[in-house]
Amino acid sequence: MNIRFPKSLRIIALSLASIGILALALSGVFSSLSRWVASPLTSVQTWVSLQYQGVENFVSASQDIQEIRQQNTELEAENARMQAQIVELQQQLVEFKILSALLEFARANPEHQYIGASVIGRDPSPFLNYIIINRGSDDGLRRGMPVVTQNGLAGRVVQVTAT
Repeated sequence: MNIRFPKSLRIIALSLASIGILALALSGVFSSLSRWVASPLTSVQTWVSLQYQGVENFVSASQDIQEIRQQNTELEAENARMQAQIVELQQQLVEFKILSALLEFARANPEHQYIGASVIGRDPSPFLNYIIINRGSDDGLRRGMPVVTQNGLAGRVVQVTAT
């Protein structure tokens, strides 16, 4: 025996049953039942949550490793730039010390006129210690003039050409 109810009657019956269950739940009638059902479910939920967190941590670890590698690459590049800057600053410090010593030498010996020059070449012979500078007769240099550095007398001009 199959009894069929009209669709609208079924909807009304389901709505009334839902409202009734909701009213009973709000009044606290189901509280002990819900604790009894929820207690084992809470354990299952905790276990599932821990498993999910483990998987999530594993997945995020690979992303963290990629970020750390990227950051490491950036830090290595910055370190290389800073090392180059240190070398440049050390070279500037050496140059500053040389120029300071030359200025001090010139101030200590004001009776002489000094012409600054840079070494642009060296004699390849291991027996001769000749250098070529970027100054010449146009700058006032003459054969036989002394060559001085910040440490004192370095030699004598042996040959002069026009600059």
